Amino acid sequence: MGKTSSEKGKHLCYSGMYQLVTSKTKDGVECLEEALRSMNGSPEQRILRIIVFQILAIYYRFKKESSQVSLLQGKVNKECKQIRDPQLLIIPKREGKEIAESDISQRAPKDSNSQPLVKEVIFIVKEATNHFCDDDIIKSLSNAALNIEKQIQKPTLQGNIGVLNFKQSVTNAVC
Repeated sequence: MGKTSSEKGKHLCYSGMYQLVTSKTKDGVECLEEALRSMNGSPEQRILRIIVFQILAIYYRFKKESSQVSLLQGKVNKECKQIRDPQLLIIPKREGKEIAESDISQRAPKDSNSQPLVKEVIFIVKEATNHFCDDDIIKSLSNAALNIEKQIQKPTLQGNIGVLNFKQSVTNAVC
């Protein structure tokens, strides 16, 4: 039995990320672009699309193709709004500008339930773009991770052992 289109899209997405991590940039980008055409609007695939849009925006920023960057930033912004989690948008809004910590904290959701997901998005984007991201991107990813750590420091979360383990993994992802 063959794969459905959405399964193919998910497979291409993971394959593309792997290729980027292993420095096969051209093949990885092609896989990610094809993956976007195959993925549907399920919650899992929306998160994958958010990750892919940001990876591709960083790639096209590196290639200095500002129209592609703007298009992808608009798409990731729309996806984040549709799932009501603006904290998943971790790349700079405009080329040449990093995301300030105050900007990230303003986008933070009222609850802390999405922090593990945000941490994973940061980690995946960081690893996939490691060999072609610039200082602004690195600063944005670091600011997003630091914001999560600050949220964990809030008194309401400090007594929870799971939060302490999560805090350690956030610290490890940033370093």
